[in-house]
Amino acid sequence: MPEPVALSIGPWVRFDRYVVREDMIRPAFDAQLHSYDPWAEHEMGRTTSGAQQPPYGALLDLIQSVELKPRPGPGPLVTLTPESETLVCDWCAAHGLLGVLLHRVQTVILAARWHPLPGTEHRLIPVQQQLVRTNQGWIRTGREGRRFPSKVSGDESGA
Repeated sequence: MPEPVALSIGPWVRFDRYVVREDMIRPAFDAQLHSYDPWAEHEMGRTTSGAQQPPYGALLDLIQSVELKPRPGPGPLVTLTPESETLVCDWCAAHGLLGVLLHRVQTVILAARWHPLPGTEHRLIPVQQQLVRTNQGWIRTGREGRRFPSKVSGDESGA
């Protein structure tokens, strides 16, 4: 039976500096990767009266501050102004990249990893994890790789 998956398990990471290059937000060349708690700022922002900015408040502030300018040539019709690029990169450094991957994807198939063969201590087999989005949430399944014979037979060409 497949097991439900809580996709928020694991550390959240962000780089300390980002740049916009080729119309994409990317980590700067010498940026450092750090793990962080995305809810820490939200918790610290609570006041004694209970009033607080919602977790997405900084994003709404950013959206209202960003300016676009017409872009000549092929590709997107508009681009960020240099000032807006700086605002977006600073926001990403503070809050991490905002992704939409899990809102649009139906299936994720991860590269196979080596896992111990059940019932053995030192034998490994490749296992490929697959995440499938259902109406009940994400479900994780695993598939064992093909088991190869322990001995390779000789040349069967008869030569």
